[in-house]
Amino acid sequence: MIRWAHRAGFSTALLLSLLLPGLSPAAEPGPIANGVAAGAAGSFSGRLASPRPLAALAPVTARPAIGAQAAAGPLGGMQAVDSIRLDAACGEVSLDDQGRVLAVCTRPGGATLNLLDPGSLTRLAELALPDGPASGAHFVDQAGRIVVLAGDSQVWMVQQVRVVTIGAVWTRGTARFEQVAGCDLKPALPAGDQVTALLSQGDGRAWFVSATGIAGTLRLDDCTTRTLALTTANGTSATPGSHPAVDPGEGALFLVAGDALQRLDAGADGQPVVTWRQPLVAPQVVAGRPEAASRQRTVLLLGRQMVALTDGGWPHEQLVVFDRSRQAGGQRICSTSLFAAYPFPTRSGERLLGVAWQADGQATVLAANLAGGRGLERIDIDARQGRCETAWNSTVGVAAMPALSLENGLIYSYEHLPDGNRWALTALDFVTGRTQYRRIVGTGPDHAGSGAITLGKAGAASIGVAAGMVRVQDQNPGDRQG
Repeated sequence: MIRWAHRAGFSTALLLSLLLPGLSPAAEPGPIANGVAAGAAGSFSGRLASPRPLAALAPVTARPAIGAQAAAGPLGGMQAVDSIRLDAACGEVSLDDQGRVLAVCTRPGGATLNLLDPGSLTRLAELALPDGPASGAHFVDQAGRIVVLAGDSQVWMVQQVRVVTIGAVWTRGTARFEQVAGCDLKPALPAGDQVTALLSQGDGRAWFVSATGIAGTLRLDDCTTRTLALTTANGTSATPGSHPAVDPGEGALFLVAGDALQRLDAGADGQPVVTWRQPLVAPQVVAGRPEAASRQRTVLLLGRQMVALTDGGWPHEQLVVFDRSRQAGGQRICSTSLFAAYPFPTRSGERLLGVAWQADGQATVLAANLAGGRGLERIDIDARQGRCETAWNSTVGVAAMPALSLENGLIYSYEHLPDGNRWALTALDFVTGRTQYRRIVGTGPDHAGSGAITLGKAGAASIGVAAGMVRVQDQNPGDRQG
């Protein structure tokens, strides 16, 4: 396997950039024109929410910014709305080990990895990435490095470097990204293949999945790979049919391939093996509805025991929950229809976020009808009773992946309002599904949702949009309740 490395000695060093008198630093990106005046009538509706913390287990995900998050989001009332124009759609969003926002923003010809201050959205660092189907997929490893997929087959290890720029009458602190090592996965793939997913396995390894159905492990320190061609139960080749997920405790990979949910484990040498396959019903083929048969299922891990996924049904999908342990072999726990009460097909694109409760075998899934643009539903799961039940559903708009705050019990959704070209952050009560408040953040296509909602410091919610990032924060976070 091809590996390259650069000296990392500056990763903790202080770099000085001296500017001549009269020169100024490079221009910072400006805000996105939002068309909404600060404090404008109608820009806020609803009421200040009261925090209702949720007693949950730690979220089971290598990407803490997606889904259930321990951080508190904004409670409403007096709020500040800020943005940064990056002239790119920011879809892949996470947090680094210091709580700063990592946003991968794409435009034709490539992507950039951006480090943003979670309070001000000031861009601290930027790294250009080559083009690829999943370029920018990333995680933060145990050493604090950002491990990022660059292009269609390269994996870069990136560190943040502190920079101080000294001018004639001012001093400014910032940062930059430094690529300290990298691995090329192309020799591990068939000719013309591309990596479509990169996830942390833990212990210095990563999982990767390719478009043609290669699943593999990568040892980050020396770029050693071990691969397995995904197959059906009868041995024919299979391609991925879901976004994969990794259990951070056991390091197992879960994905749909060949109309089966598969669990893959890695041996001591990193070699992947299929631990079990659970057959699934093939997505329905509906005349005149090609999207009905081309659904990309969503796989979600819940607590220590369960894995949930959507089944690709038409016009409404089913949520199906399985026991994901080694010994259970993917035994089915329960299932229920999603959005069955809706008069419209929910189409391809249901995305799931979930949380496991401290009570054994209890979990909740929130299903978002992203492709349909509206629809959020809560499903409660009791593994001991083998029961999945819909608690409530809402027709709230969903233009970005919602977020759930475990600290204050609010669900945050990003809406494209039906009464015009306005976009809003909307908070719903987790228990009842009722809307608590709605904050208009801007107008026009630049504010179209493109990623997920990330909850950060001091009750801030950041949203990836078509032209960059938008942030909503309570104006007096020190006065927050709870």
